[in-house]
Amino acid sequence: MQKPLKSTLLIIFLLSISFYASAVHLSKNGTGQVLIFPYYTVNNDFNTLISLTNTAPEPKAYRVRFREAANSREVFAFNLYLGANDVWTAALVKGDADFQFHTRLITYDKSCTDPELTTSSGIFSKNNYEGDNGDIYDGDLNRMHEGFIEIIEMGVLSGDSANAARIERNSSQPNNCQQLRDAWSASSANNYWYTNPNADLTQPTGGLTGSVTLINIAQGIAASQEPTAINNFSDTVLNFNPSDNSPNLSDGMTQAIIYDGQGNSQVTDWEHGYQAVSAVLTKKSFTNEYVLTDEIGAETDWIVTLPTRQFFIDSTLNDHSIMPPFSDDKCEYVYYEYYNRNMQVPEAPIIPRPGMPTQSPPKEYFFCYSSNVIHLEDKEINEDSELGIFSSNYLISLGRSSQPNEAKIPTGFALRNKLPKPATATTPATEATYFDTGWLMFDFNTNHDGSSVSQPLSPANTNIFGFPMIGFAIQKYKNSNLTDSVLANYTGIFNHIANHQTNIQKQEEPPMEISEDNHGQVLIYPYYTVNNGFNTLLSIGNKTSESKALKVRFLEGKNGRSCLDFNIYLSSNDMWTAALIPTQSTSANHEGENTVKIITNDTSCTDLPQMSSQGQEFLSYGYDPAADANPANGYDQLGLDLERCTEGYIEIIEMANIGKQSIVDGLYFYPDSSIPSDCNVIDQITNNDLEPPSGNIYGSASLINVQDGIDMSFNATAIKHFTNEPNFTTGHDILPNLASGTNVTTLMESKDGIIKTVWSSSVDAVSALFMQSQINNDYVIFSGIGAQTDWVNTYPTKRFYVDPFFVNNPPLAPFSHAISPVSGACEPWKFYSYDREQNFNGTGVSIPTPNNFNAQHCYSVNIAYVGEDKNEVDSSQSIFESQLLMDYIDSTTGFYSIYDIHSSEGSMQLSTNYQSWLEGTGENNEIHRIYGQPVLGFTAQKYVNGAINNGSTLANYAYLTKNKNKKDIEIRNNN
Repeated sequence: MQKPLKSTLLIIFLLSISFYASAVHLSKNGTGQVLIFPYYTVNNDFNTLISLTNTAPEPKAYRVRFREAANSREVFAFNLYLGANDVWTAALVKGDADFQFHTRLITYDKSCTDPELTTSSGIFSKNNYEGDNGDIYDGDLNRMHEGFIEIIEMGVLSGDSANAARIERNSSQPNNCQQLRDAWSASSANNYWYTNPNADLTQPTGGLTGSVTLINIAQGIAASQEPTAINNFSDTVLNFNPSDNSPNLSDGMTQAIIYDGQGNSQVTDWEHGYQAVSAVLTKKSFTNEYVLTDEIGAETDWIVTLPTRQFFIDSTLNDHSIMPPFSDDKCEYVYYEYYNRNMQVPEAPIIPRPGMPTQSPPKEYFFCYSSNVIHLEDKEINEDSELGIFSSNYLISLGRSSQPNEAKIPTGFALRNKLPKPATATTPATEATYFDTGWLMFDFNTNHDGSSVSQPLSPANTNIFGFPMIGFAIQKYKNSNLTDSVLANYTGIFNHIANHQTNIQKQEEPPMEISEDNHGQVLIYPYYTVNNGFNTLLSIGNKTSESKALKVRFLEGKNGRSCLDFNIYLSSNDMWTAALIPTQSTSANHEGENTVKIITNDTSCTDLPQMSSQGQEFLSYGYDPAADANPANGYDQLGLDLERCTEGYIEIIEMANIGKQSIVDGLYFYPDSSIPSDCNVIDQITNNDLEPPSGNIYGSASLINVQDGIDMSFNATAIKHFTNEPNFTTGHDILPNLASGTNVTTLMESKDGIIKTVWSSSVDAVSALFMQSQINNDYVIFSGIGAQTDWVNTYPTKRFYVDPFFVNNPPLAPFSHAISPVSGACEPWKFYSYDREQNFNGTGVSIPTPNNFNAQHCYSVNIAYVGEDKNEVDSSQSIFESQLLMDYIDSTTGFYSIYDIHSSEGSMQLSTNYQSWLEGTGENNEIHRIYGQPVLGFTAQKYVNGAINNGSTLANYAYLTKNKNKKDIEIRNNN
């Protein structure tokens, strides 16, 4: 009788814990059961490089599918079988005449596929969109030259199938890929999947991650895009013959967790799986930046992909007519608004008195494809010129005079966007110049008269407005000031900043969470540097109609002490941009030391007015008592030299909305003026003028090295619902900081789904959002292409647990060491590495006694370069020439450290020793223990190509890849 009783108690406990039922939801950790990459292309000399990694400890089966841009028709697909911690890589290229100019997939990877892939077998096909399968779009080769990628986990391999997918150590071939292919063959004697598709498989568990890099060797540019990852897609095996249309995005669960962008969430039920996926991808509007400055040859393209569109409109995939939110099988109407960086709008009248800027007349725009490319230009154009960065055949058009729905959708040339400045007293309309920089917003759901355009997705009594979309902006620049022997082109990719609109039930106090839409109340940039020829370019935007006061803080990398902090006041729809450059200090006691200067041409108001005219040097007041009026800041024993400030990380905290109209008016930038109206109004701000922060700030950064011709860009990580009260300070003040929030409840992703937890303090809540028990990323150090990899890992809250200035009796959990005068506060992790064929480089490091152990991560920012010689660990080997290098770890038997990896490419992993954790409480009083430490970061990869123009031109490429993480949350009964 005891066993049924225990089972009953377990069921009661599981029903009472504070997480949602298993349902489709977006991953917050970059790994999942489904990955969708918004764009691939082989146009305009681009190739597309693909890397997929199974971070799970068991082998998996996946379907990899490429869909063309016009109408999402499949052009190539195969089954992929990855062993535990296996990496698969391939490239898409445009075939030559021998391959009839079809898109071609080439790979040298030894992981098993079905059908077998060779350098000549991965040929894309027109079969699904020509002849009897034709649709309203043209049936030419262009359709297969660009599109998007979806990868779906089919299940976990077991038994003989798992062994067949495993690559034995020191072997150049998989064990038995033919067995996996025979399993689907009707004529094979060993056709166990043909007979029973569920044989040797259990349900998917997630853990897939990857990256896609768009590289143009002739132009010397490369940019990497992150996937949209979806978890809890399926709780059943989805194993299908590689020739089958399944699994696809319609084959998952029919429940989805949706959000309204304000911290409110709800589990929704659907009739079809593709509706559940669409629900988690739907955005009402989205925003991004553009740069079109002629002097640097700047171009901007946007990618907007609608990955589930085909299930709503394509009769070959469903048995119904066109369904909401789509209204037509051709084009959808949206509108846009755009601004320059000083809140100006096109054709805006001179405002008779200070106030909010007049909205520009909304322009109707057409999204006619599954992957839409928007090419922005700021001047009259030559219609024979290339169609944007990618020479896309699927540019969406602006201002067409005819209805595109009247006939077949045109391919080829489309009208390009021109962004005129408004006419002013000094620049009449007949002599108008153009916006060079700014931001642009597309709204999927609002017409020019305010009426709704799209019909919402509507499960039960809930409406979700907009369209299911993913995408990014890519910016390209050219530096013509270098020698002819150096090709200095640069590119950067920035994810779209999205808004949601639903009518789900509101919560009184939304939980704190990492934003999936790249905007919030707090922004964290994990790294800045001015070392080794790098500058750091910074951008901050306000996508609301409110004026905001922000605290901007630059924190050095050793201990997170401030090198500079100041306030920025952003008016409605305003942006602020700046650059960090190297300089020599002129401050007392530090003359001639290497430091940083922040410079800007931006005219948004700050409390450092000299910054826009002469720049502002970074200072040592955060760690040098002699440099600060408050010596309580204290000497932290990690050095007084200003070189500490040359690399670190950035935090930006929204302190308040500004409610007093006279101050709002003073911050407003007049359209006919080159300076803000009156920045003196910031001296008049009192607490009575302030309202709680509303969020919706966003930011990005670029690490750019002009001499090397490389640029690595990233979006700031955004936190939503940090506080519900104003927290305003002036000038140089340690408040507000990441311990100043009022919210102590978080919403996070666990292996059981989305979980809500209450913590003992705001800083614990912030830390919990970044807690990871495992960190994964890729490396390449192949000497043939001059490849280098740096791994950056930042602990944005570490100072609040280890620094005596912030906490009594440090260290506090989840950290185990206080600051040492020699090496900082060092924390142990286990390091593992794998080559691209599942071979494990060593056994991992156990945690030795303190006397024998050089811990890995000692600073707030920790950098390690991947190397092959443990005896040559020095900063000159690092891409960034960092002074924050992780210590070398003494080897144990069979172990290789990150500085002693014995393969040229593969994946890396840091894992916790499960001796560090935070504990919070669930809504039903259960204990939530989250293991690991709070960390975020990326790898920087750099390559050198000396073969352009017969070896006479040097072309460098570099890009960042975000960490892919694992959270481990243990739920315990508190009774």
